[in-house]
Amino acid sequence: MIERSPSPRILVVDDDQELRTTLCELLADQGFGVSQASAGRQALEEFAKLGCDAVLLDLQLPDADGVTVLADMVRSRPDVPVLIITGHGSVAHAVEAIKAGAHDFMEKPLDTERLLITVRNALASRTLRLERDGLLEHLREEYGMTGSSAALERIRAAIDRVAPSGATVLITGETGVGKELVSRAIYAHSARASKPFVSVNCAAIPEELIESELFGHVKGAFTGAAVTKKGKFHRAHGGTIFLDEVADMSPRAQAKVLRAIETGEVEMVGATQPEVVDVRILAATNRDLAEAVASGVFRKDLYYRLNAVRIDIPPLRDRGEDIVSLAAHFMQQFSGDHNIRQKALDPSAKNALLAHSWPGNVRELRNLAERLTLMVDHQLLDASDIAAALAATGVKPVEEPRTPEFWEAVRGFERELLARTLVSHDWKVTEAADALGLTPANLYKKLSFHGISRP
Repeated sequence: MIERSPSPRILVVDDDQELRTTLCELLADQGFGVSQASAGRQALEEFAKLGCDAVLLDLQLPDADGVTVLADMVRSRPDVPVLIITGHGSVAHAVEAIKAGAHDFMEKPLDTERLLITVRNALASRTLRLERDGLLEHLREEYGMTGSSAALERIRAAIDRVAPSGATVLITGETGVGKELVSRAIYAHSARASKPFVSVNCAAIPEELIESELFGHVKGAFTGAAVTKKGKFHRAHGGTIFLDEVADMSPRAQAKVLRAIETGEVEMVGATQPEVVDVRILAATNRDLAEAVASGVFRKDLYYRLNAVRIDIPPLRDRGEDIVSLAAHFMQQFSGDHNIRQKALDPSAKNALLAHSWPGNVRELRNLAERLTLMVDHQLLDASDIAAALAATGVKPVEEPRTPEFWEAVRGFERELLARTLVSHDWKVTEAADALGLTPANLYKKLSFHGISRP
């Protein structure tokens, strides 16, 4: 692992010893760590072993073209800003370096004040990029979703396909299945992940206010509109807006959302001219939109716009393989949040979780995991702990649990289905996986789990 200086370290590369020494002394006086090199090969060696935070690079080196050295640095450490030092009359060469990935360039003779400002700006820019990249990576991990069911694999595959596209997506499923989680996963894996994500629960906003909330209003547009206010679409500019329970929007709001999808324009309440916004729209509902269209409460044209790309999330009761792993994931999460030693589930606890019907879906399971983490003193949880935690919510455990024998029958059916599908596709795993709605990687995992191999 690279040892990092407590202060930013600058690598100075120049074959002019006097200038190099002057620059190193100047930077050291400002509290920077410094190292130096007089040639291209030495510069690349220092760059590789020191873990510097920025580079001052002269383009005229005795043993290498500066642009080539720059390209090697950018390729190996794209996060480190390289500032080009160029002699008078070599600006064209410096512009070439900018195109190759240099952060900025300065002409000799160097202005001390400008040099320090440029170095500090480059370091600040690098810090912001690293923080952003770290946040994005955390975001992608957080919304990676836990579980191994075939249904979840199909959802992950759909997210991977649709996230980079920028398409409008409709996410359907019962309350509590994780529709917003899927929307955030699409956002986290899209090119808009560093831009705003704005979530709107359309069912929670009174009908007379939803247009104002979504699109904003101008001063005096209605009683109480004392000032001009931007809407959620304005806040999401450049990013993504998630319209949860989209079926609860008023007809006027539906018309304006349709316009936003088709033209990229929104109109504030009381305004006379539309405004252009760059927003990706994700929508979700727990209702049957086709039925809502048939009954005349939802626009047919908006339905077709939203339904072009659709992700259906099955209820948790139909994803038995995910229940135990989700419970363990949530308990680990809450243990970290509350600095409590993580609980474990014994076989009877796992069976009790599998036996429950989960009317509240993933949301209910998450709440149960938090209650178990905080309220149970012992580490190994059994069926009585699950029953007590469910009873505390007023939810009665099922009278006739789905027994281990039930799940063994389910696994037997899955094993037979996998084997039969593989035989029908001549053991071509990719084709069989496609027929089963799985990824090849997930199919291989299931084959290993069931001990299935080609005869």
